[in-house]
Amino acid sequence: MHLSSGGSDQRDREPGLAHKFIRSLWPFYLFQDATRGDMYARAAAYRHNRRMRGDLPRYFMKWMIGSFIAWLSICGFDALAAPIGGQMNFFVLMAAGCGIVLAYAICVMAVTISAYVYLSRHEQ
Repeated sequence: MHLSSGGSDQRDREPGLAHKFIRSLWPFYLFQDATRGDMYARAAAYRHNRRMRGDLPRYFMKWMIGSFIAWLSICGFDALAAPIGGQMNFFVLMAAGCGIVLAYAICVMAVTISAYVYLSRHEQ
C-alpha cells in the first residue's frame, strides 16, 4: 500500500486554467458512451445523455459567437491585406488562420446541433 507523503496528489488538484477553458468550449466531455456495456448500462448512459442535452444550446451559442468573431476577423484582415510587390502579406496569413478557425467552429456547431436534435427526438 502506498502512503501519501502529505503533498497533494495529481488527482486531488483543481484543474488548471487551460483545462477549464477547454471544458468551457467543448461540450462532449459531459456525455457517456451509450454503445458499450450491457443493455442496462447503455440505457443508463442514454438517459444521462438525454439529461445533459440541455447544456448543448449554451455551447452552440458560444461557438456561434466565436464563428462570428472569426468571420469579422477574416473581413478585417482581408481589407488590410494589400499586395506588396508580389510577397506574401502577414494579414493574408492571419485571414487564412481565422478561416481555419471558422471552418472548425462550423463543424463543432453542426455536431452540437445534430446531437441536440437526436437526443431531443429519440426516446428509448
